[in-house]
Amino acid sequence: KTESYFVFFYELRDDSYVGRIGNLLPLGEHINGRAGTRLFPEKIEAYRNSDYRIVQSFVEEYEDESEWGESDIENRTEQIATTAFQEVWSLNRIVA
Repeated sequence: KTESYFVFFYELRDDSYVGRIGNLLPLGEHINGRAGTRLFPEKIEAYRNSDYRIVQSFVEEYEDESEWGESDIENRTEQIATTAFQEVWSLNRIVA
């Protein structure tokens, strides 16, 4: 049995960023344990072992980054919100 849960992958001093969707990834317990509190490039290496497409997309997009911070979280939160609004919850796609 593999348990999945969202993990905060960046520890922040400002708690207002911690729970933002842009700072979360669904990871299994094993991968989360391997990533732990390591530096961002080491976390990316652990994330490579995930089977989740969203995690693989994250790795592809951020694999060359040396750190993860507030502006990254803000940008990713905006990306996710835009995708959700335009593609997932699009009113144009609702059929009456």
